[in-house]
Order: sequence, then C-alpha cells, then structure tokens
Amino acid sequence: MAPYICGIDFGTSNSAVALDAGSQVDLLKLGATAAHIPTAVFVPAHGAYLFGEAALQAAADEEEGRLFRSIKSLLPSDLYDEVAAVDGGNGVAFGSLITQYLADLRRRAQVGAKQPVKQAVLGRPVRFSEQPDQDARAETRLRAAAKLAGFESVHMLFEPIAAALDYERDLNTEQIALVADLGGGTSDFSAIRLGPKRHRALDRSSDALASSGVYVAGTDVDRQIDLRAIMPLLGMGGVSAEGGLIPSKIYFELATWHLLNFAYKPSRVREIKSWDRLYQDQAAHARLVRVLEQRIAHHLLAAAERAKIELSEHAVARVLLDPLENGLTLDYPRDAFAQDINAIVDAIEACARECVLASGVKPERFDVVIFTGGTSSIQLVAQAIQRIVPNAKAIVHDRFGGVARGLAYYGRLLREDATHDAARA
Repeated sequence: MAPYICGIDFGTSNSAVALDAGSQVDLLKLGATAAHIPTAVFVPAHGAYLFGEAALQAAADEEEGRLFRSIKSLLPSDLYDEVAAVDGGNGVAFGSLITQYLADLRRRAQVGAKQPVKQAVLGRPVRFSEQPDQDARAETRLRAAAKLAGFESVHMLFEPIAAALDYERDLNTEQIALVADLGGGTSDFSAIRLGPKRHRALDRSSDALASSGVYVAGTDVDRQIDLRAIMPLLGMGGVSAEGGLIPSKIYFELATWHLLNFAYKPSRVREIKSWDRLYQDQAAHARLVRVLEQRIAHHLLAAAERAKIELSEHAVARVLLDPLENGLTLDYPRDAFAQDINAIVDAIEACARECVLASGVKPERFDVVIFTGGTSSIQLVAQAIQRIVPNAKAIVHDRFGGVARGLAYYGRLLREDATHDAARA
C-alpha cells in the first residue's frame, strides 16, 4: 500500500484533513456529521486533552479545566511561549496547544489510512501577520509544531492556491480566477490562471499572478458582535456614577479568545468586583462579575458566532444568553450587523482589490471568483468582493474541505516530482 500524504487545513475556527495515496483525494471524516471539526482544545484539570467537538462539549458541561480556541492566532504572537492557567491544574504553554492539536489530527489521519502517516502539506495564510518578521516566525513555529506532532516531512502552500488546485481538477476550459479564502483568522486572495492542461504541473509560478492577505476575518466579526451587541449588557459603553465612561479594556479581553486568560486572573477579578460603586447600572456590573467568576465568556463568543451564521439567512438573529442570565435574549438585526462590521468588510475588500491590481489583469477579465472558508457565507463580504470583478461568475467551492483536498493533491505532485527525479538519477 502506498504511503499516504496528509493535507491539513489548520484553521482558526475549523480544521479539515484530506488523504492522498496517489489515486484519489479523500476528505477524512473528522466530526460526527462533517469532514471538519472546530479548532478547539480542552485542557482538563486531570486527564487527557480533548479536541474538536469533544472539547466544546466539555466546556458546555462545565468540566473542570479550560477551553482554548483560535489557537492558530498564537503563531505570530508574543503569547506563544507564555503559560496559561488551567482550573485545577498547573497551566499549559500556549504554543504546545498547537502541537497537541496537530498530533490529534495526525492520529485521526492514521486511523483513516490504517497505516502511519508521516508526510504532511499544511496550508498557511498569505500573511500570518502584517509584520514580515512575525510572519516568518509564525511559519517557523507551525513547521516545528508539525514535526513535534510526528510528521517527518512537512511542506506548506498558500491556502487560496490550494483551493484553486482542488477546483481546477474538474475544469475543462481555461479560466482566470480570483480565489477568496475567507476563514476565521485571515482573509486571503490569489489571482491565478487555471485550466485542464495546467493541473499536473508542480511549478505554477507563471500561473500564480498575485496573492494578498489581511489579518481580518470571521473571528473579528464574532468579536464585533460580542462587543457591540452583547457586552453593553455587561456595562460596556455605559456612563459611570461619576459621569465618565466605564473603562473598556476588560470587555475587549473578554471578547478575544487568546486574552481571556488575563481577564480571569484572580487579581483582575478582584479589581473588577471593586468597581461596584462605579456603575450606575448595578445589574450590568453583576453580569460582568458573573462572567468573570464563572468563566463563561466563551459562551458569549459562541452566541455571537451563532448570530453571525443566523444572519446569513435571516433578517434578525435571536441571541440566546442563558449562560449569562436565565431567559435573557436580544434581537440583533441585519442592518445593525452591517454597521458594526463595516470596517471589517472594507478591510477585506481593500485586500481583494490589492490582489486584483497586483495581478496586472483588468478586473473585467476575471472569469470566476472562487469562494471558500466560512466567512464567505456573509453576504456583505461576498458582495463587496464580487463588485471588484464585475464579470466573474461566483463559485462557492466547498467552504470547509476544498483547501485540505488541494493540499493533499499538491503533496501528490511533490511526490511524483521526487519520484521522477530519482528515476532520472
């Protein structure tokens, strides 16, 4: 049996794995009903780590320990080497969470392949960070984490290029495509020539016309919903008893996955509890203290994410906030949503324009715009990108599986090229 190559789309919000043994590319079933799973790790006070859906369930069941999400965002961060506190435990290094998660994906791949899986092609965003040194550091850390997870051979490919390679395998005509990979942590674009005569080539440097990326995407949308719609119930934006504004830093910490650890520090909780006389709205202060003491900010972020998904199909999202207060709900209309994420949409649109301009191809000459990634389901974002390439046909290409399949297929091309080199030698 030929050794398998594993394509890993390690995402900020969700991850997927594809396997290729040289004949076909198959998405691995990771979740109970889907090929992708949440990028989530639950570190219990005692016992083994839990990953994906099991991690979210442990947090929902309020087991002793701590839930970590958006761990991919740690790769360029100075927090990577810091230690996070865990309820009832001694703590865990942030960076080790990525290694543990990749090791779990490798374990699942080996169960699916029924043999050891030692080769991996990992997707990477066009930009991990706007700072070149942090971008390089993030890729180095991801390679190292994959090696520690047990992969002996590790390659990387831009995620939008991977999506294009997967889409291209079914093409029977030449096309100029703008690929929009809109994930949880980054929005990435590639302009590329595609066609049936090109898909067996490993070197696509002459076809890849331009790439661009911005560190803004779905988790930023969730954060904005949390800050603008939910956090006011905890006092954000309120006027203090002395007539000034309530300090806002604590709310930004609670709405950002990798900053929750700082909000939950005992000294921080004591400080916030001492603010009781500062608040005109005592109920809001009580809710804020409840979130800190019960460590339930992740429930609020999850509610924001559900509202985002609901608004892709409905004019109003009903946000259920039972973990905060029994029976508490709020209605969040699409027009408020549009206003709240306007700056995010503008940043993503500007990045897409940058890619199209750098390609040297006139916008009206693009044949298709290929959407992948969960954030592509937000109509406001998709419509802004489509306006840039007005004649391009919009293609939604497997939002959660296309990148992983393209990575595994690229791994096949790498192996075939190495085999040919060995034969020529």
